[in-house]
Amino acid sequence: MERFDTGRPAAPRPPAATDPADVPARTLTHTTAADRGLVETPLLAPHLEVRPVGEEAVLLVSETGSTALYGRRYVDLLPLVDGVRSRHQIAAALAGRHGRIEVQTALVSLVSKGHVVSAEFAMPRAAAAFWSAAGVSPRAAEERLGAARVAVAGDGDGR
Repeated sequence: MERFDTGRPAAPRPPAATDPADVPARTLTHTTAADRGLVETPLLAPHLEVRPVGEEAVLLVSETGSTALYGRRYVDLLPLVDGVRSRHQIAAALAGRHGRIEVQTALVSLVSKGHVVSAEFAMPRAAAAFWSAAGVSPRAAEERLGAARVAVAGDGDGR
């Protein structure tokens, strides 16, 4: 067992997630290229809500848990991540308070954690929330559902 300077045992570390079922629910395990990196039109993952906590922090809340984000950049940024504004428009709106690189870095961080997805999908918001809560970006869900083939076979009695 590891020991720190205090002489107390270290807390055990959780095993690395290798199976998608072991990945926390808030992480998107299925995305498209448009949902990675600098997303052109960013949207808060539809299953999440933003709740301000004072002037320097926000909570991202879902049915399964919450994530705290600390820093004025998140307090200022998240209300603008509405799926209407492009990443360039968001950076321009925050130019007086935060630099372009700081805004882009925060967006990439939110995307990499599955908190932000591409707003370029057509499904209703409730369906998008279902898929993002299940770990699938709405755009990836649309692509997979659109490519799926379904066959209906009768039971032999003409039904």
